[in-house]
Amino acid sequence: MKKILNVLTPIIVIPLITILLTACEDELVEVNPTTINLQVAVKNDILKLEIDELEETNEVASNLELEAIVIIEAISATADNDELEIPMPSNATIEFDFSGDDLWAIEFTDEGIFEYRVFQEIDLDEESLGLTIDETVFYVNITVELDNDELVVTIDNDEITFVNTYDIAITKVQTLVEQLSAESSRAELELALTVVEAITTNETIQTELLLKLTEIDNEITMRGLI
Repeated sequence: MKKILNVLTPIIVIPLITILLTACEDELVEVNPTTINLQVAVKNDILKLEIDELEETNEVASNLELEAIVIIEAISATADNDELEIPMPSNATIEFDFSGDDLWAIEFTDEGIFEYRVFQEIDLDEESLGLTIDETVFYVNITVELDNDELVVTIDNDEITFVNTYDIAITKVQTLVEQLSAESSRAELELALTVVEAITTNETIQTELLLKLTEIDNEITMRGLI
């Protein structure tokens, strides 16, 4: 029996040592983190009414003040490690003055599929009339895989652009209507009506101004009857 054990011991122990050493080597392999850049931009289209009396210049557009905040949020992660946290950039918000572009740097250290959403927030006030906000919510899926001890990242949407529309003539239209009264001429009223009907980017303002013009029209009519 002792002879048999002496013969079997090298056969069993040597492969076992080999397996343990291989496992240790696998644990010692370090995977370097990888970083992706997610590009985000805010643009503003300036609309102009084709009416000579309300002709605008680029100086008006350059003087507009608009602060946009773009936000990234983590939604989910699919990975072998259930405790894996979803990587996030150092700052989850980017602030823009009117327009511009920037990027988020996100570092990944583990394999997995990560989903994010990106959207913008703009606080509107009375001076922001005529602004149509791009309310698109962008969804970004990032897949991180291990290939030859290197993390390889695939992203389905690495350039995000929000386009806000600003009709710089609307405030001028409002001013034009506010200047009208029962003492205005019929020609002035008709001009204002033409201008208001040309507004297509903000139906709420358009409706309010049309109601105001109807009131003025009635006042001018009554004045003519007196």
